[in-house]
Amino acid sequence: MQGEKNVRYAYFVKKSYDTNWLTIKDYSTATSVEYTPGVATKYDFLVKIKKSDNTVLRKTINLTVDPSLVNQSKIDKTTIAKGNEVVLTGAAKGGSGSYTYGYYYKRASGTAWKCISDYSKTTKVKFRPTTQETYYFSVKVKDSNGRIIRKDFKTKVVAALVNRSTISASSVMAGDSVTVSGDASGGTGKFTYKYAYRTSPNSAWMLAVDYSSNSTTVIFQMPGAGDYEFFVRAKDSAGNIATKYFNVSVANATVDAMVDHILGQIITSSMTDFEKIKAIHDWLVNNAEYDTEGVNSGNVPSSSYTAEGLLKTRVAVCDGYAKTFLIMAQRAGLEALRVTGTADNGSGVANHAWNQVKADGKWYNIDVTWDDPVVSANYGDNLMYTYFLIPDSVLNKNHTPSGTRNSCTTAQPVNWLLPLLKASESSQKPNFSFHDTETGLKQAVANVSATRTATYTMVLKTTKGQAELFEIVRSSLPSGSYGVSFNTRPWKLSGYKQLNLTITV
Repeated sequence: MQGEKNVRYAYFVKKSYDTNWLTIKDYSTATSVEYTPGVATKYDFLVKIKKSDNTVLRKTINLTVDPSLVNQSKIDKTTIAKGNEVVLTGAAKGGSGSYTYGYYYKRASGTAWKCISDYSKTTKVKFRPTTQETYYFSVKVKDSNGRIIRKDFKTKVVAALVNRSTISASSVMAGDSVTVSGDASGGTGKFTYKYAYRTSPNSAWMLAVDYSSNSTTVIFQMPGAGDYEFFVRAKDSAGNIATKYFNVSVANATVDAMVDHILGQIITSSMTDFEKIKAIHDWLVNNAEYDTEGVNSGNVPSSSYTAEGLLKTRVAVCDGYAKTFLIMAQRAGLEALRVTGTADNGSGVANHAWNQVKADGKWYNIDVTWDDPVVSANYGDNLMYTYFLIPDSVLNKNHTPSGTRNSCTTAQPVNWLLPLLKASESSQKPNFSFHDTETGLKQAVANVSATRTATYTMVLKTTKGQAELFEIVRSSLPSGSYGVSFNTRPWKLSGYKQLNLTITV
């Protein structure tokens, strides 16, 4: 206040719908203050001026704070073929009042921005690039208060039609199928595809599907052995054509051919003996099914006793597993034997077959059949390693061999196997934890219960039964109304239990 001395100022604010004022700055000689509104709404500001005689003058100022202006514009393509167009769509929210939009572009080879459409209410513009290079686009949004927000895009203009079609396999067995998928980029407009094949370089092409926009995938059943050639022709709406060829080798479905085909998918030259054995073991357990129906009915087909039967039907009894493991191991470069005898699975003694295999110069026992979860419902849908590379001292507890076999004295390679199994479980199961001691389990239960309702998988090295393990879990919960749904089953390795629990509040 001009002419007045000892004048002091105080500043207050409140949202218009509130009743209480918030002090921005109490009485001082400051003639201005800064305040940043926290939300978009109406605000009331109060300025008090106290004169030297303590007379107070008041003034209230109203201010509307709009939401932040947000540019939500879009471009429909980031890659197009030369000659095609891009569509820029202007959109926004926040700010004040109505919006207007400005559209601009710049070529990568240029320096200046050029206007496609100056500020207007137009919310969509089309632009057709004229050169094969990268184009930069900008959409500017302006609200009624003149605030401007810019959003930039980049589109690559490519050349001619490119055929990107694929085939599912280059080597299959007779009777298998291959899938040819039509795919293209570049060019102009939509694509159509034509599929054909022939059985030799000199034979005529046989049409499978003529140009069709509805056929982007064709499945070919391979009738017999031989070398086949396929082509996919991609055609764009302008009539441009790009052709891609594929070769497929089809082998007779002999046992050796089927085994070599499988090994080619699961074995690499860099694998150790242990890794090769695990790959074969896992493939058999994951892909073969024990012939429970045949055994229970007393009518097991002869195919269930052979490697050929397992490989073709994926169903076998123990002898089929053992014979298939033997062939796969030997063709993978491993020394292996098939062992026959008897075994007691808890329901009685029966004839049985399993294998021995050498890894790093040492012989081990392996029973793939008993590692298949179907043997016991208690194991659930789980890939087991209880009988994977074990010594005689473990096998002989329930297996009695007859005939030729090797002495196996080396313990199961748990130090190599356990980290692999833990890593696999962690990657596949949420809320998975592994514990060598009960103390670790108790701490884990105490920790996870704090997150309230959730399901957990915990593995513990233990010989205790389900009732004892449940008591450990129950007693580890903090005080409160916690509920536990709980069950256990054998884990992948002998001596470990898997605990499945759901903790609720």
